[in-house]
Amino acid sequence: MSLNIRSSLRQALLLANQATNGQKAALGQLAPSFKMNPTPVASKFENNIVTSPFGDCKLHDMSMVQKLFESASRWPTKIATECGVTGRKYSYEMMRQLIRRFGSALTRMGFQKGEVFAIISPNIPEFPIALYGASGAGMPVSLVNPTYTAEEMARQLSINGATALFGVAPMAATLKEVARLCPTIRRIILLGPPQEGIVSFQEMAQDSGDLFNENLDVR
Repeated sequence: MSLNIRSSLRQALLLANQATNGQKAALGQLAPSFKMNPTPVASKFENNIVTSPFGDCKLHDMSMVQKLFESASRWPTKIATECGVTGRKYSYEMMRQLIRRFGSALTRMGFQKGEVFAIISPNIPEFPIALYGASGAGMPVSLVNPTYTAEEMARQLSINGATALFGVAPMAATLKEVARLCPTIRRIILLGPPQEGIVSFQEMAQDSGDLFNENLDVR
């Protein structure tokens, strides 16, 4: 090994050692003000009930829409939902606006608090928009497995009395059959181009959002 290389290595080691000592000194200065959280005691198991060592959670009176909007205001430009296949995505602010418009459009179409909204869809970025939009309009949401047959879907929706359903364009024929078998359904909403007798998600996204009340008591 040449003298130049040895000298360079020695200098690098000295610099690294100085940096490490500096970090240790800094940590030493911070140590008195840094307090570790006490190690929680083990969970208790009594009468077939497991009690958490971390104490009870504080419940709040906010609806899930209010909670989402509160959180969305912290990261308006961050991506909230994205399609791993197409790359289609929405920021938190975009999603908040679309939720308002979707819920407002449902109200404008005559749907009322308490009517059941069904979602028959794969995991897509618009899924939470439909979910929160309907919930914010006061509509309980019934999630249906998109791999079910039309008869199985209709059976579930007949039981809960769904009046509207949301899905994707490739499932249009199946959803029309579901609506035929479940006469309580008044509207089919699809993500895709407009079709006769079907409401387009894109059309609903153009709503002004003025009929959406995020403070609606959904209980």
